[in-house]
Amino acid sequence: MSGIAVMLLMAAVATTVAPGDLIGQVVPPYPGGLVSQQGSCVSDRPGYDHLCDYAISVLADGRGKPKYVVAEQSQGHQGDLPLWRVLDAIPYPTMEADAYLGHGTCRIHGQADSAIVAVVGYGGEVEWFDDVRQAWRLDFKQRRLVAIPVAGIQCANEGFGL
Repeated sequence: MSGIAVMLLMAAVATTVAPGDLIGQVVPPYPGGLVSQQGSCVSDRPGYDHLCDYAISVLADGRGKPKYVVAEQSQGHQGDLPLWRVLDAIPYPTMEADAYLGHGTCRIHGQADSAIVAVVGYGGEVEWFDDVRQAWRLDFKQRRLVAIPVAGIQCANEGFGL
């Protein structure tokens, strides 16, 4: 087998991780060559001490392609490295070119809610995008990402006013 064929086979094997394989894992490192591409802190209670008790993160394969959205719970630190237990994982949603995955910057009916992750259409110079096409929320009791209705959800246009 040629070196290129071996590398392609290894890349294919490295990314064959099912969402269920992630649940319960203490990370990093993430299995299957996945890497945390982005994330935001989430909390179920007020106070600076609880700011990052949970997180919603995007995991990507070794080529940088987003694969999963995960909900994680803090497990402290190992040195300077934060550790997380994966509570739930869903496949990264398919979206059109005019959309992005908003998390950590959304609100519902005017109330900030960092536990929401949403597929959001963007366009125009507005402070809040309201073209929400799909949404999930970290349900702290169920410890899962649960699909929720999109009515009333807005996500911040982080480039507004620049």
